[in-house]
Amino acid sequence: MAQSAALTEQIHEQLATHVDGDIFTSLPRAGRVWAARLRVEIGDARGRYPTPEALVCAAGITPSTRQSGKVTIVSFRWSADRQLRDAVCKFAVDSRAVQRLGRGSLQPCPRPRARSPACGAGPCSGVAACDLAVLARRRQF
Repeated sequence: MAQSAALTEQIHEQLATHVDGDIFTSLPRAGRVWAARLRVEIGDARGRYPTPEALVCAAGITPSTRQSGKVTIVSFRWSADRQLRDAVCKFAVDSRAVQRLGRGSLQPCPRPRARSPACGAGPCSGVAACDLAVLARRRQF
């Protein structure tokens, strides 16, 4: 028990001293646990996700679209970072109850009633993913 508390305290200290710690802790309902997990999964290399779409695609939240002639196939994106997907989707589920970041600055979710196979959390679990994309656009994760 003492070892777990010591590790938790180390995680909190490292998050507090990290350059992007304030960005991750400012996310709605992120707290220190989710902020630390998201920071670890997104990483330190800001060039890794040059656009918000790159972050969302790497998490596997966006569908995979293939087109050949007149046929368009849209399917679940299996080739994704599963740990990042899990972190983003669980964060999305936890933060759905909170008022969204600056309502005027965010665009509504394009498919508010769609079920996301990535999260399986029901309608519009992509709300927090949209919020992460806006933060990525503002601060360039």
